[in-house]
Amino acid sequence: MKMNKRIISLALTSTMVLGSFSMAFADTAATNKDTVEIVDTVDSADTSLTTQQKVDFLVEKGFVEGNDAGDLLLDQEIDRASVAKIMSIAVLNTKDNTIEDIKAEIAKSNYKGIYEDVSQDKWYNANVNVVTENRITNGTGQGLFSPNQNITYVEIMTMMNRVLGLELNENPDWKEENIGVAKDNGVLEGVSIEDGTYSDVAMRSEVFEMLYNVVGVQETEDLTVESVSAIDANTIEVKFEGVEEPVEITLEEALNHGENYVEFSYDGQDFDAIVDYVDEDVVEIEEAVTAAEDAIAALPETVIPETLEEVKAQVANAKELVRIAQELDENVVFDTYPIEQLEMKIDVLEQQMDIDETVDAANQAIADLPENVTAETYEETRVKLAKAIYLVDLAEKADSNVVFDKYPIEQLEEKMDALKWKWLNQQKQ
Repeated sequence: MKMNKRIISLALTSTMVLGSFSMAFADTAATNKDTVEIVDTVDSADTSLTTQQKVDFLVEKGFVEGNDAGDLLLDQEIDRASVAKIMSIAVLNTKDNTIEDIKAEIAKSNYKGIYEDVSQDKWYNANVNVVTENRITNGTGQGLFSPNQNITYVEIMTMMNRVLGLELNENPDWKEENIGVAKDNGVLEGVSIEDGTYSDVAMRSEVFEMLYNVVGVQETEDLTVESVSAIDANTIEVKFEGVEEPVEITLEEALNHGENYVEFSYDGQDFDAIVDYVDEDVVEIEEAVTAAEDAIAALPETVIPETLEEVKAQVANAKELVRIAQELDENVVFDTYPIEQLEMKIDVLEQQMDIDETVDAANQAIADLPENVTAETYEETRVKLAKAIYLVDLAEKADSNVVFDKYPIEQLEEKMDALKWKWLNQQKQ
């Protein structure tokens, strides 16, 4: 886990010149939540480094120093005077401050402090004053700081929590509360301290690792997002201002089609952005649905003989587009009532048109009948008469309300019967 580091800025004074407090606070009860303003930064410690790499970085940046021989004594215990030195640097550390700025600020506090056992000529006097004025520690009670006394892990955690300005709940069990807060906020990230040993005397190596976590030693520059675009559902491309090459970020949650709010981290910094993602499958479905809906909306309310073929083609097209859309997404639902209504009207119209055509054909067949019949035209006339009778019968069955003028049929039937009897009589003679 990487934590967002915070830099402490004093809220009670506008300068770093520190006055002295007349009130004494025990280390186990002090709080700085009313005296500091938390300013989020983007620095974070690289917990993949070894202990030596972390310490080397602290040395390079001037946060810790060895003895006269340059030995950091990592395998030894640490006393309260040494802790005051590193904590005074940590509490004054900001992104804009160099180590020289911090040391110069600490030097301004080299005045006689409130502790009986810390004289002004001691090398750690200014450091003790800084951490006291910032309520990182308030001594060991009864006006003493106990500079040569060793310190426990949980006491170090308490100071680190105060440097970060972390909220505490004034739990009577201050040890458990500070251990939990330190764990939750990355103070112990990568630090090897066994559970149950937090009240043991702290070793310098573990204290330096905690310091590394608190000051955010990577010191990366603030990055500003220039643009964010989606590569696919799980990957975005981020361009940072002043950075030549874009960066690909793999997301924990896949993007949805459309506008997405995403959070991501890069180089120890946290960012959020709005990303538009185009899911081609969703686009295909949306386009198919729109095409089908448009086709349905374009259907006319009615149909007439002159527009029958055109409307039939429109209906067929709308039905096909609906089929395609539902094949892409079986859950899509259309209002197909206009299609169904128009199909019904087409069926009725075609039936009516069939009846009208039959009636017209029957009337035409009647009109084509000759007025008379002779022996020479008998067969031809008989065919015409049969056709007229058939079409009339067909039209009457299709529409019982249709009425024909059947007089020509009846007259011709009589004439043909008369001619037929005449032939029969002639044959008998």
